[in-house]
Amino acid sequence: MIVGLSSRSLNQVKIYVAKHLNDLNELHIPGRYPIHFHLSGDVSKSYVRGCAIHRTFNRAVTLHGVSGLVVEHNVAHDVMGHAFFIEDGIETGNTIQYNLGVAVRTSSTLLITDVTPATFWVTNPNNTSKYDSYAFTILPNAISLYSCDLSLTWILQ
Repeated sequence: MIVGLSSRSLNQVKIYVAKHLNDLNELHIPGRYPIHFHLSGDVSKSYVRGCAIHRTFNRAVTLHGVSGLVVEHNVAHDVMGHAFFIEDGIETGNTIQYNLGVAVRTSSTLLITDVTPATFWVTNPNNTSKYDSYAFTILPNAISLYSCDLSLTWILQ
C-alpha cells in the first residue's frame, strides 16, 4: 500500500514490474490489495506500468484519494472483485489506458458491488480511460467482453 504522508513525500512513485505479481494479498481483508494508492493526493509524476497481476483475492490496482496517477499497460488475470478500482469518487485527473482484465471473479467479502464485479470501476467521470481498455468478466453462465465502444456477451450452455 502506498500511503501519502504529505504531498511532497510521494510525488514520484513509479511501479514498473516485469515479473508477475500473484498471491500478494490477504483473503477477505478490505484494504489489502496488490497495488493500492491510499490517500496519497497529487501523484502526477507517478505511474503503474507494465504489471502482470494474477490470482488475487482482493482487486488488482486500487486508487483512493489520488489524482494525476497514470495506470497503463497492465494485465489483471483471475482477480476477485473490481480489478482496476477507483474507490469513492474523490479521485480525479487519473489516466487508465491500455490495460487488460481477464477472468474477473465475484467476491462476497468486499463491497456489495463486487458480487457482480466490473473490471474497470470508475466512480468519477473526471478521470480518463482511453485507447480501448478491454475487459473480460466471467460470471456464472456468461462471459462478457467490454470495451469503450463494444459490448458482447456469450451465454454458456
